[in-house]
Order: sequence, then structure tokens, then C-alpha cells
Amino acid sequence: MAFSDNPLEAFFDLVPTGAVLYAPLFDASGEVVDLRFVRLNPAGQRLLGLPAEPPRTFCEYFPDSVPLGVFDWHRTAYLTDQVAPYDFPYAGDGLHTYFRLVARRSGELLVVSFTDMADLPHSAVEQALRASQAAEQVARAEAEGQRARFYEVLMALPALVATYHGPTHVYTFINEAYRRYFPTQALPGRSLREVLPETETQGVLAVMDRVYQTGEPIYQQELEVWLDFEGTGQPRQLFLNLFFHPLRDAQGRIDGLLDFTYDVTEQVLARRQVEQFNQQAQAARAEAEAERQRLHQVLMRMPANIALLRGPEHVYDLVNAEYERLFPARTTLGRTIREVIPDIEGQGFYELFDHVYETGEPFYQAEAEAWADFAGTGEPQRRYYRTTFEPIRDAQGQVTEVLNFAVDVTAQVEARQQVEQLNQELEARVQARTQEALALQADLLAAAQRQMQVRESFYQIFEQTPAAVSLLRGPSHRFEYVNPVYQQVFAGRQLVGRDFAEALPDAAAQGYLAMLEGVYHTGETFFGAERVDSHDVRQRQAVDDGA
Repeated sequence: MAFSDNPLEAFFDLVPTGAVLYAPLFDASGEVVDLRFVRLNPAGQRLLGLPAEPPRTFCEYFPDSVPLGVFDWHRTAYLTDQVAPYDFPYAGDGLHTYFRLVARRSGELLVVSFTDMADLPHSAVEQALRASQAAEQVARAEAEGQRARFYEVLMALPALVATYHGPTHVYTFINEAYRRYFPTQALPGRSLREVLPETETQGVLAVMDRVYQTGEPIYQQELEVWLDFEGTGQPRQLFLNLFFHPLRDAQGRIDGLLDFTYDVTEQVLARRQVEQFNQQAQAARAEAEAERQRLHQVLMRMPANIALLRGPEHVYDLVNAEYERLFPARTTLGRTIREVIPDIEGQGFYELFDHVYETGEPFYQAEAEAWADFAGTGEPQRRYYRTTFEPIRDAQGQVTEVLNFAVDVTAQVEARQQVEQLNQELEARVQARTQEALALQADLLAAAQRQMQVRESFYQIFEQTPAAVSLLRGPSHRFEYVNPVYQQVFAGRQLVGRDFAEALPDAAAQGYLAMLEGVYHTGETFFGAERVDSHDVRQRQAVDDGA
């Protein structure tokens, strides 16, 4: 900065205390991050050992000013535009003295006056030094108290807290919650890679290395790791919320890390169980909905009349296409059964719905007769249904709806009724014919009995007649009857039940069989007379008489 010849410039150069003009340096966000030297007066040049216009920045010349808070004091003085005195010992960056600073903003510049307390009289320096030492002791005591309180807080935290030193991440501190995870191992003085080598393969060490190298903290949520805390070769599954923050030394250099971790394993597993349950429930709901849709399609297409009626008033909630065709001119859904079908009043159907809804007992009827104006012509028609009334319950077991399932069996019933009528008519006819047959059978039996009586009368006559008499039946001329005289003619021979040729072969050989054949086939009576002087004349005579 160039100064014109004026008293202020002369005063700036002649004052015995150090004086400097700074211009602030801003980052991209507009924050003051450093100070540029604009001009340093001769006293300041002597105190700091710098030229009138130093080429480097304030923080580059005095990096220790950052951890000591000196740079923050300069930045606050610029931003607040207030006079800000500040006394402090400075040991670092090649300086070992005690400074008193006074600063104030002037336009876009910061004017700072600084005095080395060593330049003051000796007694004053000593007093200032003693005051500084006392203040330092108080500050240290306060800092120690704060450190002890902070240590107690860290030890009591439910989070896992640890600090590491150096690029190999050697444990320097662990709190009680962290220690409980390692019941058999001592951690301070050992590196994380030595204690948990699996953290390298699982990427944890890479994250810590990145924080240590870049100085940028990292936070990761629900990181899944498998860690062997007891060194038994049996790792445990954990889900951790990890936070790694860089730690710096007095010069602002990174020399360690803060590990602030929450074990969220229980929460993650619980949430996953809930998510799994929700997924299963959602799948079950989807499956139930798909099943409901399939069932609805089946119900709508079934060749039966199906209706679902809700509540004690029996309001139609669902009807299938077949049910709608029962009453093509009537609206069903959202209306009560009494509104839709008032013409079934007095037929007992309303009472059936009430009974099933109130008692929860199903009802079935094979052939329920119903009279209604099905065609919409104003004339009731009779139909028959195989019907079921089934109660439908909610999750608490309460009946909320009644399902009516009915199949039209009118054609079957009417066909059966016609068959029954035909059967009745046929049965009447059969009974009439049976009576006629029984009467005819009685007449025939009476005639047969009369014939038997006549036969018996003839048999009695034949039995008493002195002539030989026999009766032969059929083309084989089997003996059916012989009277005693005939049997005496052929004494010792079995005649009845035998054919003529078999019983009397000698007579058959003499032409009697041919004679019998002629009579049998022509139906003409044969009369014959013959006289024979042989020893069997009686026998021949008997044959002639029998013929």
C-alpha cells in the first residue's frame, strides 16, 4: 500500500510500538481464513523480524497462532469493528515473549498495534508475568476440571467412544461401553489392526485412513461388520453408526482420530424383522386379494344364483350374473331384499335370512318353492331352488353377512312330478289289468278244477270198467294212465311214465305203434277187430281195447 506524504504516515513510522496493517483473505464461502500484510512499521519489523511488506500471510508466518487463538482474535476484531485489547504469552514460531495487542477495523483494513512486554520497565514486566502465570494456573485448573468432567461424561456415554494416535490408529482411550465389547483383551497401546484385523478386509481401516489423511470427518449409518472381539475365531454380526473425527496437535496437525460409534444391531435386526413381517404381510394381503379376485370371478361365473347380503336389514353387497338374470328389471346392490323382492312376502324367506343372521346356524333346503314375478310381466311364476343360507363372520366371530347360494331345479322338479303322475297313471292301469288277470285266472282255475273233477269221474269209471283202458300223451305216446285191467294184461311191466315203444316193444313190432301214429297225426278214430289163437290172445285183445 502506498502512503502519501502526510502526518499519519510519519506517525505510523515513528511510534515506538509495533504497528501493522492487514487485509483479510476470504474463502469461497466469504469466511475470513487468513490475513495479508499490507505494511509493517519499523518497530514492528524489529519485533517480528520481517520486512515492511512481508510476502507471506499471517498464518504462514505464525501457524501456532491458530491453536493459540491469536488468529481468531484478529478475525473477531475485524468482523466486530470494535477496539479489542489482548495480552498473551507467545512461545512458538521462533518467538518467546509476552505481547499486548490492540486492534480495530479501518475500512477494509485491520489496524493492529502490538507491544513486546519485554520493552517495558523490568518491574512492570515482572508484574505482568506474575499476573500471566497466575491466570495461566487458574486456566489450567479450569481446563483440568473441564477435562475431568468431560472424561466422566465420555466414560458414562452409552455410545462406544475411543481415541487413536498416529497413522496406525493406536488406542489411547476407550470408554466403559467400548471396553465391555472386549472382556478378554487390553486395548491401550495396541493398534486397531492388531486388535481387530478383520476391520481391514471389511473396509473400516480404509475409512479411518481417509479421515486421518484428509482431515474430513466421516459418518456412516448401519454399517454391517463381523468382528471377533474375544479373538476366538467366532465373529459377531454388528450394525454400527460410525463417526470418525480428526484430532489435531497444538500446531494444528492431525495426530489422531476420535471414534464415536453407536451399536444399532438390535434396532436394525428388529426393523428388518418388522420389514420382513411387513413384506410377508403385504405378500399375504396380495395373495389374499388375488385369491379374493379369483373367488369373485368364480362366483360371478358360476351357473348358480349367488348373493351376499349385509347386516340385519339384508342389504345386497354382491350378486353374480346368474342372480341378476333372475330379476332383469330390478336394481339389487345397496338395497335390502325386501325392497328388491317384495313379492316373496309371506313365503318364509325373509324369516330364514333373519334366523341365519341372528343364530349363525346355516340352512339348507333341497326344493324350496318360490313364487315371484321373475319375468317382469306382472304375473308371478313358480320356481324351485336347491338353496343354502350360510352365515359369514368377521374376525371377531360375529355374523355380519348371509350368503345365499341357490340352484334352479325347476325343470328337474317338474320332470319328476310328470314322471310321478305317469307312474301313478300306469300304476292304476296295472292294478286294473291285474284285477282283470286275477278274474281270468280265477275262471281258468275253476275250469281246470271242473276238468279235474270230470277227469276224476272218468278215472273212476275207467277203474271200474272190465275193459283194458290206457291214456297216452304226445308224439312219443307216453303212458299217462292205465286202469287195473290194462295193467293186469301186462303184469310185471312199468307202463306209466314210459313211451309205448319202450314199455311194449313186442306190440310196437307187431304194428301197433304205426297204428297209434296214424291216429295221432290224422285225428281219426281207429276201430279194429281180430281173432288170434295164440297164447297171447288176451294180450292182443288188451292192446286193441286200449287203442
